[in-house]
Amino acid sequence: MEEENLGGRPPIYEPTEENFVKVAKLCESYFDTIGDKPPLVTGLTLHIGFESKSTLYEYAKKDGFSNPIKKALTRIEMFHETATAYGDKCVGNIFILKNFNWKDTQAIDLSGNVTRKPIFGDNPLDDK
Repeated sequence: MEEENLGGRPPIYEPTEENFVKVAKLCESYFDTIGDKPPLVTGLTLHIGFESKSTLYEYAKKDGFSNPIKKALTRIEMFHETATAYGDKCVGNIFILKNFNWKDTQAIDLSGNVTRKPIFGDNPLDDK
């Protein structure tokens, strides 16, 4: 699938097999490069050679680049999910997960259906 250039800056990586492999290797090498440090979306972005996260997310939608970038983003998300689940200092990780579209909201049904339970009266635990 050939993309039409509508002006602006030329793509950083043309959609070629060689560049698909290069980006996949850069995604993998990012995790080797950071060692024990927490993986970050911005770190991955810069490691691949992009100037902004928006460019990373745009390439994540492009055939050939999509799978390795999405896999790397999922690895980053998994790190922060695990840190939130098992860590004692998780506020920063929660913030990062919200950037991955995680939500900590309650769903409230405002459809108008109300189920009323008596305050006093039948107790299901009472013997009858």
